[in-house]
Amino acid sequence: SEFEEKLKATATLLEKDKNNPKARQELLELENEAGENGVNLANVAKLYIKVGENGRAKDLLNRAESLSPQNYKVIYTNAVFLYKNNDLASAEEKLLKVSRLNQGFMHAHYNLGNLYYRQNEYKKAIESFKKAMELAPENADIYFNIAMTLEAMGQKELARKFYARVLDLNPNDKEALKAVERL
Repeated sequence: SEFEEKLKATATLLEKDKNNPKARQELLELENEAGENGVNLANVAKLYIKVGENGRAKDLLNRAESLSPQNYKVIYTNAVFLYKNNDLASAEEKLLKVSRLNQGFMHAHYNLGNLYYRQNEYKKAIESFKKAMELAPENADIYFNIAMTLEAMGQKELARKFYARVLDLNPNDKEALKAVERL
């Protein structure tokens, strides 16, 4: 669509120079053009995040979610924003909602695992990572995070097996190599 093309062009300009006046003007125009479309508003919010305007991004994400309360991608975008800004309780609530709306969306389970790991809730983290692993069995990052969680739980032998699986999938993973040597 014309909106998506303008979004990409503006993103490219902002990546080169986040203070580019033309790009800033286009960002405002995009926001107006997005109107009452939750998906478009969430995409504009991502650009505000890139330029460090988190307050504006937060407002747009909340508006996007109120306009598209059942759109898992819009809610997921908001959840990731909240996670990165350390609002873990709200991020958890939204990630759980996303996982209910679309049980096959691996990223919701994966990021719930990361969230639980950050809170030292290792059993919940393992459960979430396992759901993600079922959906994306060739994703080395999932195995790595399971291994890290198991290691944090003191289950070193099992952790070693998961680090080995990471190396099966990605033989050049330096962190996994270090972990296997360490264990």
